[in-house]
Amino acid sequence: MASRHKKAREALKDYQYEIAEAMGTHSQLLQTIGDLVLDDEMHNDHLRQAIYHSIPRMTWPAAVKEAHTLRRPHGSFDFLADHYSYVRQFAPQLLDTLSFASPQEDNP
Repeated sequence: MASRHKKAREALKDYQYEIAEAMGTHSQLLQTIGDLVLDDEMHNDHLRQAIYHSIPRMTWPAAVKEAHTLRRPHGSFDFLADHYSYVRQFAPQLLDTLSFASPQEDNP
């Protein structure tokens, strides 16, 4: 289990590096959109056209999809799913040896 956790931590580190690069791109997108939205001379009915003029429409689907993935993971345990088949081999025996109980007296 420790070796799988180590691999998950390494995967998290690699992922965080990729996220740092992606955040730069997304920060630039947000800056461009923010400048346009906050421009008092920009009329609301022209805002979408101005955004598409500054950021091509074809880049939006990939950018939005990537933005949804930037919120995850929250830690190395999110990468353990990549090792499910390995962990599944010994997890039942491990869980059978552990006893679980509630710290509250009225909650077995």
